[in-house]
Amino acid sequence: MHNDQVRFVFTFVKEIKMTKKQKLNTLFVVALLVGLLSWSLSITSMRAHAASRYYVKEGGTEDCSDWDHACDLQKALSIAEKGEEIWVAAGTYYPTGGTEREATFQLKSGVKILGGFPKEGGTLEQRNWETNPTILSGDIGEPNAIEDNSYHVVTGSGVDEKAVLDGFIITGGNANKPEHDRGGGMTNIGGSPTLRNLLFVSNDAVAGGGMYNEKGTPKITRVTFQDNTALKDGGGMFNVSGSPALIEVNFIDNRAHQGGGLSNYLHEDQPKLTLTKVTFNGNLASGENYTYGGGMYTQGAGASSLLTDVSFINNSTQGTNARGGGIYYMHGDVVLLKVTFSGNSVNGEDVAGGGMCHDGESEKDKITMENVTFSGNQAKGTKKDEGAGLYSGSIFRLFNATFTENFAGDSGGAVFNASKEAHLINAILWGNKPDQIAGEDAKVSYSIVEGGYPGYGNLKEDPKLLPLTDNGGFTLTHALVKGSPAIDTGTDEFCPKTDQRDVERPIDGDGDGDPVCDMGAYEFDPKELTLMVFIEPEKEAGTVQVDPSPPYYKGSIITLTAVPEVGWIFAHWDGGVTGDKNPIKFEIKEDTKVVAVFKQAEYKLTIHIDPENEAGKVQVDKPGPYHYNDVVTLTALPNPGWSFSHWNDDPDSTDEELEITIEGDTTVTAHFTQDEYKLKVGVLPEEAAGTVKIEDEQSSYLYGDKVKLTAEPEAGWSFSHWSGDASGDANPLVITIEGDTTVTAHFKKVEDEGFKYYFPLILR
Repeated sequence: MHNDQVRFVFTFVKEIKMTKKQKLNTLFVVALLVGLLSWSLSITSMRAHAASRYYVKEGGTEDCSDWDHACDLQKALSIAEKGEEIWVAAGTYYPTGGTEREATFQLKSGVKILGGFPKEGGTLEQRNWETNPTILSGDIGEPNAIEDNSYHVVTGSGVDEKAVLDGFIITGGNANKPEHDRGGGMTNIGGSPTLRNLLFVSNDAVAGGGMYNEKGTPKITRVTFQDNTALKDGGGMFNVSGSPALIEVNFIDNRAHQGGGLSNYLHEDQPKLTLTKVTFNGNLASGENYTYGGGMYTQGAGASSLLTDVSFINNSTQGTNARGGGIYYMHGDVVLLKVTFSGNSVNGEDVAGGGMCHDGESEKDKITMENVTFSGNQAKGTKKDEGAGLYSGSIFRLFNATFTENFAGDSGGAVFNASKEAHLINAILWGNKPDQIAGEDAKVSYSIVEGGYPGYGNLKEDPKLLPLTDNGGFTLTHALVKGSPAIDTGTDEFCPKTDQRDVERPIDGDGDGDPVCDMGAYEFDPKELTLMVFIEPEKEAGTVQVDPSPPYYKGSIITLTAVPEVGWIFAHWDGGVTGDKNPIKFEIKEDTKVVAVFKQAEYKLTIHIDPENEAGKVQVDKPGPYHYNDVVTLTALPNPGWSFSHWNDDPDSTDEELEITIEGDTTVTAHFTQDEYKLKVGVLPEEAAGTVKIEDEQSSYLYGDKVKLTAEPEAGWSFSHWSGDASGDANPLVITIEGDTTVTAHFKKVEDEGFKYYFPLILR
């Protein structure tokens, strides 16, 4: 009841003619009624508000109130309001039931959409978007024909950060028309949605195959862009004047003219673009002329980017003029912390920057790198190739970088410096071809450079790098071995607080009591750690394979593989490493004891009876479950009327007792045959006395058969009784066959009753 209604009631009571007592009583009653009405309205409001969750199933047509009354996703989106949730069960959902390509799943501010529930519905605890695939598909027209698909499967334009999309696979979008040419999987203009646990796969667009973001600040966490395609920019994602935050994001096998994985057009006045724990793997930028950024392309004068814990692996740029196999950066300020470039390449006529290429024009265009690794990148041009690892036309500063095994045909195996200001401090440049540093002179200090390089504290000895591998941390690194000249020979003045693996710097690597920063991206810890591996419950249960072999140092990555013996299975790890993954990989940080716990495999013994149900049974001398090499005795017990035949498919295995040894799940079949019995019927004293009629006479009978016998005497004879396996004088007689059966019907002569009566009278 509203306040004006309450005032009206009290005014009404006040103005009518009543005694004071009557008015008080009336007011009391009214107050009570008002309270009850308010409480009722409150409950009603609470119930209305309780409908804050909507349930969606594939093909749902009801009111969304629970899993049994689930609705379609578009219906749930149409009625959900801020603060409410939509739960979506596994299945495939289309933006429209028709063929309207403009149809899309439009996110809503304040509404959380969660996928990954079991197909029939379930709880939050049962929600798993990887095992319960929940698909938002743009394949609305002819199946598997992309030409008539939705322009944008999902739209996030205009929504706030409380618009959440979590736990979906987004596929089949095709933004290929002038007004709908960006963001096949998702388009977002001016929106800031929260995107989590998503897979954008097999979407197409002119730009932004997987996703297009313009002037938006979405937060993108645990999202993968895979096998998306753009004719121009951003196979995986295209970002224009936006500032998305990418955390734990993967760009895998996406394709575009530039920015195969990710393309960015940034502006000076926008917040910093940030990438944290992001992987670019196998992305491609290709075209006839100028192509840039196989993994990532960014341009924007005065704009800035921060990449932390990022990997560029096996990305490629191909074209007449190709730049930046891993990343191409045109103008702007970029900071790279703990980044690895490995196996990236540029291919064409005039190429540069197999790992990274940065072009700049002003003092605002600069690169800062800390704890980075360039390994195995290539620049392969038919006319010119420069900078297999890094090509820089801007100011750059590198602290504790490692360049090794990069290859360029012309110059700059590690670095090609096209700028007037380049600083390398605490770096390692070794094993790069054809040279280490080319182009303009760089300022190099406290670094190992193959062949030597002018500068204070520089060395030219082999740094003894181990192969690129997982030594801990998010990115791959080259470890130093004991005795490397890079250990404790850098400078602490520019030493980062940690190495590329987040191991603290500096460490006293040479044991002289004075910790000094190492050169390169890896900080060596001289303390050899001990790994002890034990087997429980007994040595015979299994073994553990350890890779690599010792020695181990802090940060070493070790893989343990439990190998059970026959009859055993691996259960879990205990001690310094826990869990049930096998193999298991871990970073050793201290002396570690690991216990591999095995348990005996349990096997089932399944017994079949042929024929089933009535033939017999098999007696087992011990109950299951069974373990390897257990000996079990089986005894076949036929039912009456049956005989044991043989075991399994071996006709010679006719002994009713069988001893088996368990070596796995075992199935045994006991075959029985039904006995056949003869029925012999005789007549006494002689055949002429009578006969026996056998109803439905057969040559043989089975146990339990019922047979009806009728004694039929000849003239002058009468039936007397039965003997043998039957008795009594019942006629007809029904007998039950329980074995070979013999029955004799006895007859007797009939005396002339009249003659017997009159014969004495005659004698008188």
